[in-house]
This record gives sequence, structure tokens and C-alpha cells, in this order.
Amino acid sequence: QCAFIRGNAIVGRGAVVGNSTELKNSILFDGVQTPHYNYIGDSILGYKSHTGAGVITSNLKSDKSLVTVLCDGDKVDTNVKKFGAMLGDHVEVGLLTIVILFATIAKVLMTLIRTIFCRVQKLDCISP
Repeated sequence: QCAFIRGNAIVGRGAVVGNSTELKNSILFDGVQTPHYNYIGDSILGYKSHTGAGVITSNLKSDKSLVTVLCDGDKVDTNVKKFGAMLGDHVEVGLLTIVILFATIAKVLMTLIRTIFCRVQKLDCISP
């Protein structure tokens, strides 16, 4: 109820986009839960990952330049200005957490309440 979905979004089976959650240009794999008061922008959330209340994925650099990401030590140009977070499978993000832009959080990691994360751990590279 009262979720706001804009842009292109893919929401997997059994995923929850809940009350007052905004979802923009993101991919939610099966079983993902973003139950309430979240902003998930330009992000990829892995299988059965979960965001607590008030989680924000930051998705725009302050200088508005194109985003590059590290993959196996190499810089990869994304050719986009907005790039949110990549959460692995079964990641639990605690309430009121801000995930700084293009952070990657490996699977089975639980964050603490009111935490700010930036480039925590890299996921396996995603090949096209």
C-alpha cells in the first residue's frame, strides 16, 4: 500500500515493496523485502535481502559525474550518473541505514542500526 514505483523496476516473485517505499529504476530479486519507509534508487537487491525501516540507497555523486566501479581491482565505467547499491543474497540492512552510492554489500551481512556504508565489500562481478 502507498508504495511509489517509478522508472523501470523489476520486482521478483514474493518480493515486498511496502508502505511509503519508493522504488526507482531498480531490480529486486525473488523474496526481497523493502517493507516500509525505504528509498531504493538505481539499485540491485539480491535474493531474499531485507531492508529495515528508513533505509536509503544514495544514488547520485555530489559532482554529478559518471560512476565507475571496481571489479577485481579494475575500474569499470558504468556510463551512468546514477548508481545505487548492490546487495547480495540474504543481506540484512538495519533500520535507518544509508547505503552510500555504488556500495556493494556481500551476501549474508547484517548491518547495525543507523549505519552508513560505503563500498563495504565487493560482490562477484556481474557479467552482461
